[in-house]
Amino acid sequence: MSKILIIDGVDYSDTVFVDEIAENFVLAVGMASMTMQSGRRKHDIIGTEYSHTLLIRRNPMVSPEKWDEFYNHIAQPVEFHTVEVEHDQGTIIYEAHITNGGRTLIRRDGCKKIWSDLTLTFEPAEPQRGAK
Repeated sequence: MSKILIIDGVDYSDTVFVDEIAENFVLAVGMASMTMQSGRRKHDIIGTEYSHTLLIRRNPMVSPEKWDEFYNHIAQPVEFHTVEVEHDQGTIIYEAHITNGGRTLIRRDGCKKIWSDLTLTFEPAEPQRGAK
């Protein structure tokens, strides 16, 4: 079963293969965080942000032009994309900045260009979990 990858409502699960998903979290803190005179730190915890880094490759049944369409979609200069990716035993949907991505030209096959796998990083626009 392929891993889920939906960006801006478009399901790319048949266009690309998601080979790896690295999920990281960071506790988002507000400006009221401080170190008290006793040395104890006080955190103004806002919530938890989950970010994802994906290693993606083109489904060989998909044309290089369709791969280019995918690449150009994710590289759009927009404030954020809505993404759905694997998380826990289900998925998570959030507004994400695609902070970086990269691929390498492997070779030319006639008039077609063959590009390498792609690495993408999604950073959330805001914490997905609020503090309790």
